[in-house]
Amino acid sequence: MKDLTVEQKRCLELARIIREGLEGVKFDMCWVQARLACGTSGCIAGYAIAKYLPEIWAGEHANSRHAEKLLGLTTDEATALFFPDFRNLPGGIDLDEITPAMAADTLTRFALTGKVVWK
Repeated sequence: MKDLTVEQKRCLELARIIREGLEGVKFDMCWVQARLACGTSGCIAGYAIAKYLPEIWAGEHANSRHAEKLLGLTTDEATALFFPDFRNLPGGIDLDEITPAMAADTLTRFALTGKVVWK
């Protein structure tokens, strides 16, 4: 296997963190964290910001663009990861039914293949 980029390694680490949980961040692909007025939830983007930019997570200026840059994503990749279209989700599930394991699996798959595929 070729050497992984910094961004791929960060995606794999973030997938592990999402799977294990992060203190003070409740995983949720659908709702904005109540304590923040920033528009970033406890989704993949929120976890990235909470882990790698905690000073921004604690403030009111976090948004998904921070996570997009942290993970080296294109706008289309970020949209597919952070705001998946329910029509592309397995079995027609809703955003609030995405589990940490599903998000972690999708992020891992993306890191290794470059494709966002929700299963």
